[in-house]
Amino acid sequence: MSVAQCWTDWHIDFAGSSVYYHILHGSKVFYFIKPTAANLAAYEHWSGTDIQNHTWLGDMADEVVRVELTAGNTMIIPTGWIHAVYTPADTLVFGGNFLHSLNMKTQLRVRDIEIRTRVPKKFRFPLFTKLCWYVGEKYCKDLKAKEDFSPRVLKSLDALAGFLVSEARTIERGSEVAKKEAKENVPTDRVKDASLLARELRWRVRSAAGVDSDTELGGDGDEIVPIKREPGSARQGIRKRKDDHSTPLFKNWQVPEWSNVENLPLEVAHDTVRVEDVEKEDGWMAKEGISGDVMRSKKRNGITKIRKLDQGAIERYSVIRTVEIVTPSGALPKKEPL
Repeated sequence: MSVAQCWTDWHIDFAGSSVYYHILHGSKVFYFIKPTAANLAAYEHWSGTDIQNHTWLGDMADEVVRVELTAGNTMIIPTGWIHAVYTPADTLVFGGNFLHSLNMKTQLRVRDIEIRTRVPKKFRFPLFTKLCWYVGEKYCKDLKAKEDFSPRVLKSLDALAGFLVSEARTIERGSEVAKKEAKENVPTDRVKDASLLARELRWRVRSAAGVDSDTELGGDGDEIVPIKREPGSARQGIRKRKDDHSTPLFKNWQVPEWSNVENLPLEVAHDTVRVEDVEKEDGWMAKEGISGDVMRSKKRNGITKIRKLDQGAIERYSVIRTVEIVTPSGALPKKEPL
């Protein structure tokens, strides 16, 4: 139910889920951006920073599609499509979200964006990882029974298998906190050995696609293009992309240049203070159990950058580095390089 003149800014439905949308009465105007790699990168940058307050996401995308719905219309929003919505009149809508097996790669990519942009868990797809384990277990049985699947579904399952293998690796050698969370997401009523299931699913998917187990499934639509990963190639690819500034990160949008860069000169100061007298200023010393008179040495330097953004906005970036050494009064402070 929406009131007239309301606006929902650019977003992707949780976990990239698809949406069915039926207008009972009223109308809606949708603006869509296709979830290409470049557009998703632009969306992640836009939604994860303050530029969303003064930048129209459509200017950072290659194309924006407008769709108007009126009473009686029904629409399906595909996986991961970025969209914004305007409501011209009071409107009543029936709709819902659902996941499917035709584009799990994009669903998982959107989930990663949600994690990196710190979307609160209450706004993410509930029990998403546990659901993936149920789906993986089901398809592993189907593949074992020699059931046929289209190339599109096999590529989707390959992405799912890769995700489950990463979850299994977390269980095997992640931090204690990560292990605990990963184990809690495994439905033990259906999955007895998570590591075995994840790797078996990956092997069966690639075997069904006619490629060997260390070959990923790529390509568009119903076409399968084998992607052979050589040892170390993934790391080399990441390093190359980080160092390559020859092409813009986002289509139709360039990062503004810093107009003023100032390196703050090194400041050095020495004094003798009583910890109790400077507790409000330097409370960390009392927290570390330091008390009484101390000799304090401070060194500080940093950098400040300023640049102009759209619509007259100005961004200021400042990093100040402080090194502080305190020793009991009368002792010589230890000299350390800045």
